[in-house]
Amino acid sequence: MKLDCLIFIQILDYFGGFRNFKIMQLTLIKGFEGKVENVIQVYDWDEIEKIFDAIDWKVFHIITLEKEEGCSCDISGNICEDGLSASLTFKDQLFVIEEAPESLLFAKTLLKTFFLNENSAFEKYFSKKEVQKSFPKRNNNRFFTIVMLLFFLSIILIPFYFLFKDDLKFLGRSDVSYARAVVVNIKKQNYGGRYFFQKVTYEFETDQGVYQGEFLGGNRQGYSKLGDELKIRYLNSDPNISDYEGRYIKVTNGRNSSSYAKAQKRKQDSLKLSLDSISEIKDMDTVFIP
Repeated sequence: MKLDCLIFIQILDYFGGFRNFKIMQLTLIKGFEGKVENVIQVYDWDEIEKIFDAIDWKVFHIITLEKEEGCSCDISGNICEDGLSASLTFKDQLFVIEEAPESLLFAKTLLKTFFLNENSAFEKYFSKKEVQKSFPKRNNNRFFTIVMLLFFLSIILIPFYFLFKDDLKFLGRSDVSYARAVVVNIKKQNYGGRYFFQKVTYEFETDQGVYQGEFLGGNRQGYSKLGDELKIRYLNSDPNISDYEGRYIKVTNGRNSSSYAKAQKRKQDSLKLSLDSISEIKDMDTVFIP
């Protein structure tokens, strides 16, 4: 009997009669995984309502009523946690309802309105609710602007930090003092292939006690050996904060040697400029090399 009715309606529709009675496709999907439970051809609202009422809406479902390609209505969600939603594909454009259905009765009424007349459903529930298809332009996207700003700042600040992180510890501090330190341990630290840094541990003494510090030695700092003497700076308030300033090298006391001449010149310059370098070269067997 049902098959005969469908054939009869198709014949009427072909000749232009009973335009409101169209064969539609009803698709029922269960769960977020998209498992299709049923796909049937329907033409009568009572049949659609019977299927709608039989759904266990405590579990997530999607029921789609499609009249033709580019013209369909979806009711989705559940009545426990996620709530309900509705969308309409109308004239090949997607619209989502702004205020979610508060009850199954409201959702069913919306679906029935679409069944009877898609134009009425659009005007009543979805008018001026078009989903924006295109993304905002990048220059108008505030989030994108912030991300790009942070990216460029990181390019500048990260190298700056690694180059000057030791100096930043002492920036603006007035309690900086200097001391002689002795290299007590050296380890090699690989930085790619066959190339290594020297991880140098030094030890120095202040009025507050004996402290240690570390630095990575390379071409700029010069390579160290155990027992080498270094000049370091530290904070009086916390001698654990210290860093490398330079090193002392041994020289011969021959007055004709260039090292001795350099040491004498440094001594004269120190006296002339009233620097604290006098203590650095008071023993003429060493010269400070920054």
